[in-house]
Amino acid sequence: MRLLVWSPFVLGLLLVVLSVFDLGLIQRRAADPHLMLFVEMAIVLVGMLLCVALFCAGVFWLLKRRWVMAGQAIISVLFFWLCFFIGGALGGVYFNAT
Repeated sequence: MRLLVWSPFVLGLLLVVLSVFDLGLIQRRAADPHLMLFVEMAIVLVGMLLCVALFCAGVFWLLKRRWVMAGQAIISVLFFWLCFFIGGALGGVYFNAT
């Protein structure tokens, strides 16, 4: 269950690492932007679906008074969104500058 709860956070970290890696490839002109965005969008969509599911599960756990699981679910969702914004800012800054 803990793996499911923290999976959005892990996907968010993967998204940030992938964004930094892709920016390095683009600077060296060794990457295709379409393939890069396809992979990142797949991670984002899976992460968002997991966030919706975990948000609903977090509300359920709050009602069942499972405070620790509810707190971990909410923190994981918030960390995914933070990583999503960081990854988006990295990509947006680079594409805006070029």
